[in-house]
Amino acid sequence: MPPRSVAILKSCLGLAVFLMLLGAWLASTAHAQTAPAADYSGAWRLDDRNSDSADAVTSLMRDAARKEAPPSTDTPSADHPQGGHRGGGAGMGHGGMGGGGHGMRGGKGGKSASTDDSSGESFHKDYPLPPLLKTDSVLLVQQDAKAIQLRLNDGQMLDVKLDGQARQALNGNAMVSGRREGGQLQISFRFADGSQLNQRWVMSPDGKQLTVSAEWRVPDLQPVNFKRSYVVLR
Repeated sequence: MPPRSVAILKSCLGLAVFLMLLGAWLASTAHAQTAPAADYSGAWRLDDRNSDSADAVTSLMRDAARKEAPPSTDTPSADHPQGGHRGGGAGMGHGGMGGGGHGMRGGKGGKSASTDDSSGESFHKDYPLPPLLKTDSVLLVQQDAKAIQLRLNDGQMLDVKLDGQARQALNGNAMVSGRREGGQLQISFRFADGSQLNQRWVMSPDGKQLTVSAEWRVPDLQPVNFKRSYVVLR
């Protein structure tokens, strides 16, 4: 075959390969653009068995508080052995073994990391729980291309624009932002006390289950991760 014919044949083969690759790329791009985003609209009920409860989140926060607390520097002396004065005194001065306060005192800023407060009230004054844990047992959701609206079980309405811009919500008690990431939703709440709740919403392929993975950040405490699961009622 003449050299000129060989060159023409190679050029044609190269063009054919290029057109095939271009067609495959255009097809994948068109599919990505037309694939519908997940629609979370509907009524969702909390699945208690597969969700972290408020008590479970409290336990995670206590563990984080223990890690933040500095080691105790108190050592028993020869005159005052561990366990208090002979005769049943109150024990060592600062919450010692003989009956002082509830647990250790420490953490950044001197916050209480109490682990013996059965009510949890003292602990949560320093390390509050995510506010939505009290109001998220039922979620009524409406969604469009630009926003998602939530009605919590206490009647509060939450309108989250999906443009990544933070806006006031929850009666002015939080700044809330949202955005899409593929088929997932990312929603972030920043509260006036400096705490922050970051949520990642993921729907099951059959559209019947919703998993909200959350990260709770409180000043002076390591982030705590927990999960809330929902089943659809629609």
